Amino acid sequence: QYDMAHLYLTFATLMHDTRQIPLALAYNKKALDMFSIIPYGTENRIVAANNMANNALEMQQLDLAQEYAEWADSLITRHRFMKKQKLTYLSILSNKGRVYSQQQKYAEADKTFRKLEAFMNQNFAPKESVKSETYVFLAQNFSRQGLIDSALFYYQKAKEYNPRNIKIHTDMAAIAAQREHFEQATWYIELNLCIFLNKKPDDIHYGMSQASDFSDDYIGYTNTMLLAKYYYEFAQQSKQHAAMERSIAYSMLSDTLVARHRDATLIGGNDTYLANQYHDLAHIGIRASYHAYQQTSDPKYLDYFVRFITQSTAFKLNAEVHQTALLTDNNKKASQQIQLLQKIRQTENELLALKRNLDPLRKKELQENLFQYRIQAFNLSFALQNNDLVSKDLFEPINYKAIQQQLNDTEALVAYFKTDAYLYAVFIRKNSVEISEKLAFEYFDRLLLEYYKSIKIASSKQKQLAQEMYSFLLSPFDEQMQGIDKLIVIPDGELSQIPFEAICRVQNGAVEFLIESVAVSYNYSVFLWLRSRSSPQSKEISFLGFAPVFAENTEIDAQNPMRYNETLRSNYGELRDGNNLKPLPYSEIEVLGIQNLFVLKGKRASVFTRKKANELTLKKQIQTGYAIVHIATHGYSSRKMPELSGLFLYQNIDLDTNVTNDGFVYLGEIFTLKPDADLVVLSACKTGTGQIVKGEGVLALPRAFIFAGVPNIIASLWKIHDEKTKDLMLDFYAQVLSGKSYADALREAKLQQIRNGELPMDWSGMILIGE
Repeated sequence: QYDMAHLYLTFATLMHDTRQIPLALAYNKKALDMFSIIPYGTENRIVAANNMANNALEMQQLDLAQEYAEWADSLITRHRFMKKQKLTYLSILSNKGRVYSQQQKYAEADKTFRKLEAFMNQNFAPKESVKSETYVFLAQNFSRQGLIDSALFYYQKAKEYNPRNIKIHTDMAAIAAQREHFEQATWYIELNLCIFLNKKPDDIHYGMSQASDFSDDYIGYTNTMLLAKYYYEFAQQSKQHAAMERSIAYSMLSDTLVARHRDATLIGGNDTYLANQYHDLAHIGIRASYHAYQQTSDPKYLDYFVRFITQSTAFKLNAEVHQTALLTDNNKKASQQIQLLQKIRQTENELLALKRNLDPLRKKELQENLFQYRIQAFNLSFALQNNDLVSKDLFEPINYKAIQQQLNDTEALVAYFKTDAYLYAVFIRKNSVEISEKLAFEYFDRLLLEYYKSIKIASSKQKQLAQEMYSFLLSPFDEQMQGIDKLIVIPDGELSQIPFEAICRVQNGAVEFLIESVAVSYNYSVFLWLRSRSSPQSKEISFLGFAPVFAENTEIDAQNPMRYNETLRSNYGELRDGNNLKPLPYSEIEVLGIQNLFVLKGKRASVFTRKKANELTLKKQIQTGYAIVHIATHGYSSRKMPELSGLFLYQNIDLDTNVTNDGFVYLGEIFTLKPDADLVVLSACKTGTGQIVKGEGVLALPRAFIFAGVPNIIASLWKIHDEKTKDLMLDFYAQVLSGKSYADALREAKLQQIRNGELPMDWSGMILIGE
């Protein structure tokens, strides 16, 4: 047991060193729990608690960091292990001080750092380099208070003990930037590159390094990103085009380095961490490219702009989908990585299911399996980081000409990039490219929310707000909008949660919905859209439908039709309890009606309703070659814990004793399916919504189906009505069977809803992702 606990502790350190901080925190917690019940485990318990404080600090979970830092301090003091574990004690005090400083408890931070300094002077030799870290923390505390002279004094002391301490140069660059000395800031970060690459300053400044020069992609990425940022600010300040060029060059180098790091740690726990950071890098590259293009009209800057804006969404998902396609004998390591990813997800899925069906022995076995898979993943990550094959297999950055080749004369693609202050966009047609930059600030965020609410509550202001949305999102491209009948939207951030179909514009003197003249489809990224575009449907059209209904003998109440008209296809409770769901009788009418449409056209169609619409049947049938899979059910979406999102099916334990087939298909389970479908329709509530992660997009059900290989998904942006959704879907399939594309068919179905007098809340929330 001691060896296992120590292995957890070691593995947590390795996770931290490869910047997989959430996993480091999880494994330190495992080690801490085990050392707490092992005799003579106190010293390692102190180490684990302190590591957790450090991990929490890096994740900006300050309350958690304070809790563990104070506990570690109490533990080491109570057992009088300060001198026995002197390096650990230094780390404990530094973590405590940093927490207090970031919480703006400056007096407590200063007291802690002084205690740290005194202990260090008493127990370490005068010239030991460990003192450098202590003085950096002291300097950071003064810097946060705006006491820059005191901060610089301690940075200088830190430099005396370790002139190669990169934190010193990074922090001093930040101070220089704060004082708007941006050229000086670039000089400090270039000193860091000199240390990493063992080069002279002139070699860095006049000869751009290559990605292959860096032995540590992540450290290289963080520093080159800072250089891109500071050179951009210097270019804005000095009006020197050469500085803007250098900003773009460092942005491109940083882009390559972070992509290599991402692909080597694809099965780690850094999903949102890296995506968030890449979004910040993309912001620098987009700004620099935009302003360089405005100044010079050089088309190369259009390519740079498109490169960053197209890679700034679905950062991790792009790589997962790409590497899944590399499952060949030519790239066995990529194949191992995806196979390990599948094993990890399958194990996590079973552990989730066991929460409702406790089996302690099986749970322990699964936890150990998961740990072993993580170890294999870690070892593979190191192998990949030193394998030239991986860098060659990175998908090439996308240029606008590649997009144009996939567009016809009446189509356009628009991709967005949203920051707190600006909204950037690129609008691409077959023979033209336009880019825009618009001030957004808080006003646009409020407008987004008001527009969304206006649809949900059928507000009288809906069309007015919809026109304001058009002004922000599409008016910069008014001229290019003329003559198009299809628009592909690649949203960013909160834009992924609003329907462009219901945006309004003035046409021929009248206000109309965008859907009235343009078919709209969406995708998580340009890369994924290009991928789906280059793989046209080859299957004979066929239909597979599921409607669990959630009642034995539910009939529609003819005396009170509104009873079911107002029924929503979502579970209201936080607990995913499939035994207490409202019946959905119209869902059965929906799938049977669609089946009848297919049969009348002589097409293959199968439907499973009520007890037959169970999880086991879905998992088997979805692999049997049906072109369209339609699931009409209750859905559950969790923003706080996306892995708990999923779809309800009928639970029939008499048919299947597999613990994962519990009547609820989790998000993670969908990742492990192998559907053989061209289109999956999720006719349930909020299936297109979820947690929004900067740089990654929406962590929702369609994401899992895309990874599993489905190129097209129809999902919902809010709670949908049982009967009205049935009507929309029947119209949609009638149009599909008449030969229309999915986008055109969905548009025609929505237009029919408009003609029927239905409000945007009833038709605009069902969107197509793909095509």
